[in-house]
This record gives sequence, structure tokens and C-alpha cells, in this order.
Amino acid sequence: MPKRSFLSNIKLLSEGVIKSYSVIFYSQSYLLGFLLIAVTFLNPVTGLYGVVSCLTANVFAVYTGLNEKQIKEGLFGFNSVLIGIAVAFYFRFTAYSLVILIFISLFTVIISVWLSGWLGKYGLPYLSLPFMIMLWILLLASKQFPILTMNTGADALFFSQFGAAVKTAANFAGFNEYISSTNFQLVVSGYLKSLSAILLQPDNFTGFIIAVGLLVYSRIAFTLSVIGYIFALILYSVAGVALSHTDYYLIGFNYILTAIAIGGFFTVPSLNSYLWIFFLTPIIALVIHSSSLLLSVVFLPVYSLPFCIVVILFLYFVKFRYTGKGIKLIMYNYYSPEKNLYKHLNFGEQFKNSIYYIFQLPFWSEWKVTQGYNGGITHTGDWAGALDFEIYDEEQKPYMNNPSKIEEYYCYNKPVLAPADGFVTEVVNHVDDNKPGEVNVNENWGNTVIIYHIQGLYSKLSHLKKGSIKVVKGQYVKKGDTIGYCGNSGRSPFPHLHFQVQTTPYIGSRTLEYPISYYLTDNNNSKELKIFEIPEKSDIVCNVLKNPLLKNAFNFLPGKIFNVKITTPKGIREEKWEVFTDAYNYTYIYCHKSKAYSYFVNNDTMLYFTDYEGYKKCGLYYFYIALNKVLLGFYPEIKISNKLPVNILNNKLLFLIQDFVAPFFQFINPIYKLEYKTAKDEFAVNELVLNTKIYTKIFNFKTKEKNFVTELKNDKISKIIFDDKITMEFM
Repeated sequence: MPKRSFLSNIKLLSEGVIKSYSVIFYSQSYLLGFLLIAVTFLNPVTGLYGVVSCLTANVFAVYTGLNEKQIKEGLFGFNSVLIGIAVAFYFRFTAYSLVILIFISLFTVIISVWLSGWLGKYGLPYLSLPFMIMLWILLLASKQFPILTMNTGADALFFSQFGAAVKTAANFAGFNEYISSTNFQLVVSGYLKSLSAILLQPDNFTGFIIAVGLLVYSRIAFTLSVIGYIFALILYSVAGVALSHTDYYLIGFNYILTAIAIGGFFTVPSLNSYLWIFFLTPIIALVIHSSSLLLSVVFLPVYSLPFCIVVILFLYFVKFRYTGKGIKLIMYNYYSPEKNLYKHLNFGEQFKNSIYYIFQLPFWSEWKVTQGYNGGITHTGDWAGALDFEIYDEEQKPYMNNPSKIEEYYCYNKPVLAPADGFVTEVVNHVDDNKPGEVNVNENWGNTVIIYHIQGLYSKLSHLKKGSIKVVKGQYVKKGDTIGYCGNSGRSPFPHLHFQVQTTPYIGSRTLEYPISYYLTDNNNSKELKIFEIPEKSDIVCNVLKNPLLKNAFNFLPGKIFNVKITTPKGIREEKWEVFTDAYNYTYIYCHKSKAYSYFVNNDTMLYFTDYEGYKKCGLYYFYIALNKVLLGFYPEIKISNKLPVNILNNKLLFLIQDFVAPFFQFINPIYKLEYKTAKDEFAVNELVLNTKIYTKIFNFKTKEKNFVTELKNDKISKIIFDDKITMEFM
């Protein structure tokens, strides 16, 4: 690892400290981080201890070489922030308590790393467990250390058992009294104090500041925090539990933190995630009261333990479901429920691309599906998920003249291709071809090739021509390689190709329903693009033929550099973009000038952008929306469409309104449409023009279109023109 400079370390530490505070509320917001630091200093000792503990933890993380990304996100510091605040609450301000705070802050980081390694194996977070463990160790040990003088008073004593309230140093011009005197004291004051209780400062004014910061950071998170608290309040009211001032901790922050975590941080915000908050509320109550009773025996606080237990166990349960129905986990967390949701809604093709292996049809030209899934002839039971293909002519006949001659069938002796890369695991090549109308039930599958692709995923191609198979067991084949020729062997009355996907390497294995990634259907001489679908009976299907110009122009390999001249009504500027691959092997284009970046996928058939972050007035942003999704085959009759993420376009007021209702319905829908307009030669063109239209549908109203014209020439992107006002030339 290269040695970091002093200034880069200072920058890393500053970012880590601020986000150590904001990540307490699942955020990476600088504003929220600054607000939380500020409110802790309403009690100067609390503020000081929190910052000292946080800074100690982050310095330790940097100089011991822990993950830089996790340091930046505050993941090694937020538990130390909580332990610093707790030490200020439990112990008097002395030099001894400050020194001990430094040591326990370091050990809190070690506990965090240990829990990260243990729970991380299952993809689970450690939440505030390091804080709880360190706090219990400290409180138990403090009885043997006279130098640690504990704060006295009813508040501290009660908190040590259940978690009672503390007061801030000032009343802030009667704000607390005003809130507490309202008719909704239990609702408003209880909610605000529950928010601030997370920082051990249950106070109306402090809670109000945190609520404002939460609202600015995320409308969904704010809504979830209110819902979590209200659900708990209703539960206690129905159960007949008398609430008192000291119950704010029990009623409040465990429910608030759980609601945000389950409702929109670790899962995609939706009606399902909101319903789970309702169902988990009684469970949290049971864990709170049972654990508080047990821990009161040794005078230890419950604090955030119920939240940790319920969230970790629930996430573990969700990860081990057999299907992805209902609540959905976040695949990549953007530390914003809104971003998590909007990107998930536009993640369809990317999601399928990430969970499905890319299969193409195992032949060239157009073939007809003569038996599909659950075909009723031979595709039933364990073998229902299979496809049979033949070639038909314009008169819907599979043969030329004489159906009794095998050579007359159009598909006979046609090349059969590997549907994807893999190793050949089984070959049968000796079975005679049947005369048309006859079958061989003793060697049911006939001549067959089985290919291993990835763990638990095989493809099988059967009824091939005797002696035609070109591959041997153990051979590696590439997608599109010829493996043999179509025949009529086995249980096959007429020449056809049987194709199936399976989980085991044996002939006769049960089938697995699995989509073909990209293919075309021909309906009345009009082609339609299908993406990750399963062909149906009678479909005329073929693979996408790659166009050389499109394939070369969009071949964005890591290291590729774009030098772009942008001409606008205000003048000319230049940008330099570069293609990189990150640690997770995802490719993206980075703009050196604006620091914006855009992730993309090129799977050899389709190029599509999956994410954009950064400045929205630079050339890379226009590039992202102008070429958001491009088929690498030239088919003028096919129009490519896509839904863009809501938060990628500009209209902040509308988007704020959308945020509140986004988990339930989306009334703002940015639409992308691409058409291929001109080409001199369908398969070997030198010039091509792509027309893109971008517009937004708000309910049933359509906004003004934005138009992009992209010119491709000499195997590269030549220029992009935006609304006849902005021209981007690629040098």
C-alpha cells in the first residue's frame, strides 16, 4: 500500500469523524454529521468525550491499516462516538476518565473488526453491538476502579437499569416547556426525546434539531422514524402499559432505529418493508422488557441491545429464504433510502444480469419453438423446463418436399452452438439418427452434449446428428462455438434440437427454468427484442447479430480515454474521461474535471449504464442519459426504451414530494427511448446515427422532450448533439 501524505490522512480523518456521527442514523450526510456533533456539545463534556473517542478510533483505524472505505464511511468510529457519550453520562469529568476513554475507544475498534469478520461472513451488520459490549465491560469493571467516579442522582441510577432521561443544560427560550405542554406531549415530546435519547440527551430541542437533520437527509428515513415510534405507542396503549417519563428510552429509540433499518436502509423501501415494522414491533417490546429484567440484576443498561438483536436476526432470516418474494434486501447500499429505492426500481436488467448467467440461443438464423415449457408431450414433470427448436419455411413447413427423408428437413445438419462459455462434461456421439416418424426410446436423449458453466449450472443439447459432435469431455468452449450438428437421434420422431438448463451434470437430470438473456422474436416480419425471457411455443426466435460499428464504438475497456470538446452557447470547454474498474470488478467512466462517474455494463449484446453520481451539468452526465441503453445490433424497427432513476433528473420540489410516497407508488417516471436512424449497410456500416428522446411522465402528463443525436463513425463515437444547443465532439 502506498504511503499516504499528512494532508491526505487529515482529510481521511476529517471525513471519518463527521460520518462517524451521521452513520448513527444510517447516513453519509455531512450536514447531519455536523448537526449531531453540534447537539452533543449542548452538554460540553458530552461533546468533548464524543469527539475525543471518535478521533481516537479513527486515528487508530488509519494507522493500523484498516479498510479506507470503511473509515471514510465512519464504520470504525460510530460505536466509539456512542461509548464516548456514554462515559460522559456515567462518569464525572476527570483526567482519569479521559485517559480510560482513549483505551476503550481503541478496544471498541478491535471489537468492531472482530464482529465484522464474524457477522460479515453472513453479510450481516454489527450495528451498535461493539458499543454495548464495551459499555458493559466498562460498567462492570468500574466497580473495582475507585478513580472512576460515577455520576449520582436518580437519572443515572434509573438509566443503569432501564434507560431514563437526562436533561440538557438550557431550556432554549421555553421550547421544551412549550412542547411538553401540548396536548400531544406523549406523541410529539416522546418522539423528539426518543430521537435525542440515541445520543443520551433526551430533550425536545435536541430531538427537534435531529429530526430536522433527518428530514433533510431523507424523507423516507424521517417518515420511518415517526412510524416506528407511533407503532410502539399504539402497542403500549393497547397492551395497557402505563407510560412515564422514564419510558421514553424503552418506547422510543429502539423502535425508531429498527424502523429505519428494516424499512429502508437494509431493505428496499416498500409496503412489505413497512408491514414488517408493524409485525416486528411486538417482538422488540418483548426483547426490551425481557432483557431489561435480566440485565437489571447486574445493573447493566439495555440501551440498543433489542434493536441489534431484532435487526440482525431478521436480516439473517431474510437472507436464507429460498425465494426473493416479499421484502427485498439492498444489494449495494447508497446510505439513502431514496437512492436505494430509485436505483432498485431501475435495476431490473442489471439485477437479472447479476443473478442470471448469460445464455444465448444455441443456433444461428431463425428457428421456431415447437415445444416450450410444460409442453404436454415430453416436456412435463421433472423435464418441463425445456425447449425444442426446428426451422420452418414461409409456408410453415419444417421440410422442403419429402417429409420421409431426413435430409429434407431444414434444421437437419445445421450447426448447434454453445449457449455460453464452459467446460464439456458429457458427450454421447454414437446413437443412430432415426428415420422420420420413428423414435429410439432405449436411448431417449440421443446424441448429447452437456456443458458446465458455473457451480450448479449446466446446459444440455440433445438429439444431435450421429458422429457430428466436434467437442470432447473436458474441452473448454466459448459462447457461439460449434459443438455439433442438429440430428434426429433418440426419442425424436423428426429432426429438432432439444435445449435445457439443469443443476447437475447427468443425462436425464431434471430441468431448471432459466431465461435466454437476449433474443429477437419475429412477428409478421417485425422483430421484437426480448430481455431475460423464456421463449414460448410457436415463437420464431433468433440471436442478436452484433453490428461491427456498434460493437467497436461501445467497447469501453479499462484504460480507455475520452478527450471531449463541449461547445455550448456560453463557450467551449474540454473534459477528460477515463474508464476504470473498481475493487468489485465493476467498470465505470470517470470525469477528471468534475469528479463525476458513471457505472456501466457491456455484456457483448447490450451496453447499459447502471449508475451516475456527481455534477449534472458536465459532459459525462449528458453522455449517461443520451446512451443509457444501447443494443449492439442494428435493427431499425426496434426501439430501445428504459426508465431512468427519478433522482437523476432535476426538479427538486417534485422529487421531495415523490420521496414521501415513493415506497408505495411512483408518479414521476423519467423515460428513455432510443432509435437507430441511418445506416448504409446493415452489417458492416461505417456511419450510424442514434436518436435519443428523454422525457418525464408526471402522472399522465408528459414533459417537454430532450433530444440527443449521436453520430458513430469509423468505429467510434464521433459527436453527440443535445437539443441543437450543446455539441460534444470526441477527439
